[in-house]
Order: sequence, then structure tokens, then C-alpha cells
Amino acid sequence: MTNYTKDFFASPLKFMKKYAIAPPSNVEGNKGNNVATLDTTGFVPTVAAGAQPASIRYAGMSAGHKVAYIKFYKDKQMGGRSGAEQEGIDALRFDSSYDETTDWTPVYFLPWDESGAIVRLHIPTKGTLDPDPDIFFTAAINGCSVFIQGNPDNPTVYHAGGDTGQTDLNEGARFWRHALRNHIANSAAATARGTIAAEVNKTDYVKTPGSIGNSTTLRAQEYEDRLKVKLNKAGKFSVTMVNPWGCVMGIRTGNNWAFYLQENATVITSVVTKTGATTQYFARPMHIRQVYPGGGAVASMKMKVPVQIV
Repeated sequence: MTNYTKDFFASPLKFMKKYAIAPPSNVEGNKGNNVATLDTTGFVPTVAAGAQPASIRYAGMSAGHKVAYIKFYKDKQMGGRSGAEQEGIDALRFDSSYDETTDWTPVYFLPWDESGAIVRLHIPTKGTLDPDPDIFFTAAINGCSVFIQGNPDNPTVYHAGGDTGQTDLNEGARFWRHALRNHIANSAAATARGTIAAEVNKTDYVKTPGSIGNSTTLRAQEYEDRLKVKLNKAGKFSVTMVNPWGCVMGIRTGNNWAFYLQENATVITSVVTKTGATTQYFARPMHIRQVYPGGGAVASMKMKVPVQIV
């Protein structure tokens, strides 16, 4: 049996070219400690009276809950899916705990709050904490924004997610951007962490303006078109949809961090067998790029056919 945890930590970027990683929403239900309530009145136009939340929760991860221990496993569920498990079979997930566990490996982990919040994790300079891992994950992203602030040796990462009341893709992303920037401008402690140096939002990995119906990304749209041409077989098997989602991961080399966006796809298929038609979901990585510092492509993978159905 493949030791996915060992393989990932031996070569994280190589691993992410092969497997779509779907981190959990949180560890042991922890969504950060309340720091403030941020007033969001008037940030962006509302789609209807009262649709935009008037305030959002702002939270931070305490020193004792910045690091979690994880162990990877491959998702093998073939049946129906919803919510946090929508990514599909072949996604790499991980079990997690704040308690040190045999054969589990520590990482910095930033959760999200589905009720609507900005959750913050500050990574101190190397050697400050014990354990002090060189890998970072935040929860899998399917519409959230992730911001990275400050210098590569002690960055602060924010996971912003929840209903913004916006139908326009850019306005939804701008809601979180304005909420965070306004907070930083009015907080001496937040200002001291430096400038926002990188941002990942839904228009980067889940819904790109200019795609069909503004409901997917151009990369996922291309992937879906290619799969349908190659695989659709009338009466037996068909690709019905490709849904994009993402994973943000960080790697520290020496004293400095670099953060990456893994663009993934859930391939939704209809398979006809002797017992009838079933819907199956398969997770595939499409692209990895560095988002902080700087930016640029790391790898654009060959978009693989779901091997279970060929």
C-alpha cells in the first residue's frame, strides 16, 4: 500500500502534480478565537436590500492551535456526495489532530468558518514554535479568498469565506478584500504585519469571467471539452460536468515561505451498468502555480482521464 504521507513530505510539489488534495474544513471543530466583529456596511453594492452581511466574524488561531498533525489517505468512495466530500474519488484527504500522533506529521493549518468569517494564522519566524513544520495548508477552497501578508520569513495567512450577498464574481472577491484591508488600516497590530502581498479568490480557480455562463474556469472548461470528445460513449459512459476547486499549500525552504495554488477539478460522470445508471465523481489536479512571493506557473499537468472508467 502506498504511504501517501511519506510520499507527500518527500516531495510536496511532485505529489501535488499527481493528486488533487482536499484538506478538511477544520481540525477538531476549531475555527479560531474571536478577535473582532468587522463592520462591512457599504463595501460593495448589494444585490438586494439587506443581502450583504452588515458584519462578519474576524478570528485568529492561538499558538496552541496553529499546528496540527496529519495523515493522508486516498478517498475511495464511489457513491453519492455532497458538502465537504464533493471533490470525489482519488482526492487525497487527511485525518488531523492537535495531539501528537504516531506516524502523523505536523503542518501549519488554517481552517475556515462556513458561517462567514475571516480567520487568521500568523506563522512566526523559524524556530519560534515547537513543533515548527515547513508545510502549511488551509481548508480546501470552493469560492473563498485567501490572502498572504508580510514577509516570507513570518507571513500571515487569512482564509475569508461565507456568503457575501454578491452575484457578481468580482464584487464577491472585492467584499473580502475590502473587509480585510479596512481592518488592517484600523488596527496597529495588523498594520505592523506588513502589506497584503498576494491574494487568491474565486475568479482564480472556481469561476472565471468569460467562461460559459461565468460558472467555471477557462482551464476547467477546456478540460471538460477534451474529456467529452475523448470519452463520451452513448448509452454507456458520459462526462456530464467538470467542477473546479482549489487547494492553497505553503512550503518553507530555509527561513522563507512560498505559497502555491493547486487548481483541481471534480469530473462528474454518468456510467450505465447492468443495474442502471450511476453518477460518479473523480478528483484530478489541473495546474499548480506559485502565488507568493511573486508568482508564476510551476506546472500544468497533463489532464488525466479517470482511470477507473476507461
